[in-house]
Amino acid sequence: MTVSAGVTIARTLVASVTALRVAKVRAPAADNPAMASDKHLPLKRGTSRYDEAIALENSVRIIRKARGKHNPEDFAEGTPEWHAVIESFLIDLLWASGNGLHDNDD
Repeated sequence: MTVSAGVTIARTLVASVTALRVAKVRAPAADNPAMASDKHLPLKRGTSRYDEAIALENSVRIIRKARGKHNPEDFAEGTPEWHAVIESFLIDLLWASGNGLHDNDD
């Protein structure tokens, strides 16, 4: 895995979480003054947030491999297999980050 692949996956994770949150909330509940703040931690190499994201991603890769699941780099990017695996990988990544999206704990 290259660093750029990790950053791409982290950005995809952020976009996926944002999309899920938007889809699950109603307009009145979405008014949160804290979300209007531009004071987000940067996701740049060398920051603690970046290091945590890479550690989480690597942990998910190792767990998936131990469970016999494929990781995104096992397939050529853009193929149907890659799309299926990346979706599964992101669900596992969200689950590992505390967003319990799994129907069961297998």
